[in-house]
Amino acid sequence: MPKTPGLKFKGENVSVYVVDDIALTRFKWELIDASGARISKGISAEVQRRCEDGLWRFIIDDAGGGSRA
Repeated sequence: MPKTPGLKFKGENVSVYVVDDIALTRFKWELIDASGARISKGISAEVQRRCEDGLWRFIIDDAGGGSRA
């Protein structure tokens, strides 16, 4: 995420499911302004693949976790 003066990004892993070389992760996040007020929050969903070099790379990164109607 690019740096924006006065904004803070906080988050924590909610869940991680791994089968072979595919992973589904969920991440709870908040965006806080300079006064400390939360201006946005959500739970994201990501699908990742372990590549031949051993690194995990994102296939899908959905900041809304697919929860939008």
